[in-house]
Amino acid sequence: MDRSLKLVETLIRDYGFPIVKMNPAQNRFPIDSEPALRLVDRIVALGAIPAFHYGADTPFTPAEGLARVAKRHPARPLLAVHMGGGGAGYVEAEELYQASRRLGLAQPNLYFVLSARRDTHTESDLIAYQLAGEPFCRHLCCGSDAPYGRMAWNLGGYRAMFRGLLDGANHTDPRPRRRPGLFTPDAVQNYLGRNLADLIIAGYGRLLGGK
Repeated sequence: MDRSLKLVETLIRDYGFPIVKMNPAQNRFPIDSEPALRLVDRIVALGAIPAFHYGADTPFTPAEGLARVAKRHPARPLLAVHMGGGGAGYVEAEELYQASRRLGLAQPNLYFVLSARRDTHTESDLIAYQLAGEPFCRHLCCGSDAPYGRMAWNLGGYRAMFRGLLDGANHTDPRPRRRPGLFTPDAVQNYLGRNLADLIIAGYGRLLGGK
């Protein structure tokens, strides 16, 4: 058996990992290459959730590649970490930020961790997903990219950002001003942790024999 496939089986069957993450940028392979797709297929078959580093820091994770992976198993979740960020410069990441937002709102099985990315785009994505409603508003998860990002700094910034979004009538973005009450305390808690927790719980459910 291929060593990578064997490793996936060990992580899921022996250690009970509900999520298995791959890093095309670090290991220099296209996100939708045949070896990567074989790993995705095996992870899904074993009941776990495939995840990828997904950023503009290298050419290995374009939006088109992520779309092909997501459409391969449309009924199963796919987690894309960084939502186009991941260490890229602001100018280089701009196009992928925009494409990722459009893709995520068109692909209902695609989940993103918001980390290592520009704060203005993070806020705009949160507004767009909250406006989209279910299921999309459950598909963004706030993260810090620890140990490369400081948890206290990042989570403090998220909390300050959400305080502004909760006060939508006075926000600088016209979208929350037009929708009083768009963000609620429950929605904020979802983005700050519950969305990711629910995704992991569902993953464990599949590992334990659910669907």
